[in-house]
Amino acid sequence: MQNPKVLAKLEREINSNPSVDPTQLEYLEIVVKETLRLYPSVPQVSRTAVNDYILSNGSKIYSGERLSYSILALHRDERYWDKPDEYIPERWEDRSVLKHPYQYVPFHMGQQQCLGMHMAQLEAKMLIVQLLKKFKFELVPNQNFDTFIGIILVPKNGIRVKVSLKEQHS
Repeated sequence: MQNPKVLAKLEREINSNPSVDPTQLEYLEIVVKETLRLYPSVPQVSRTAVNDYILSNGSKIYSGERLSYSILALHRDERYWDKPDEYIPERWEDRSVLKHPYQYVPFHMGQQQCLGMHMAQLEAKMLIVQLLKKFKFELVPNQNFDTFIGIILVPKNGIRVKVSLKEQHS
């Protein structure tokens, strides 16, 4: 809703696909990816090292130590992302956008990767398609979109939206 051109393009894709199979909608795919890049559901993660390890920079990590990393910071790191704080779904059209295998990790990576990752993405796509087919959304003006970082990332003050039914064409 903050990006009317993106919303219009997404609605065109949804409306021009008669079967509306969310797995076949390419623009929807990159909209979801870009949304998760800027707003990962779980913004930071902690893990306990099970072995001693020496990082490439020489730092030592000892078994039993707690390690934390910020997915939110990684997804906005200008070493990896052009205009990292801007919402640009089209960046994903470039297949070489990922310069490092751990640059984009909204569901973590490796053995700790979320088992429900594919299901969560499919559910999000299905929900977006169904909502945009039936409803029109408009942000209530003059809102603060600051986020609160807890176990999950949430809007600090919520997000107020006006919702109306779309006119149905016969």
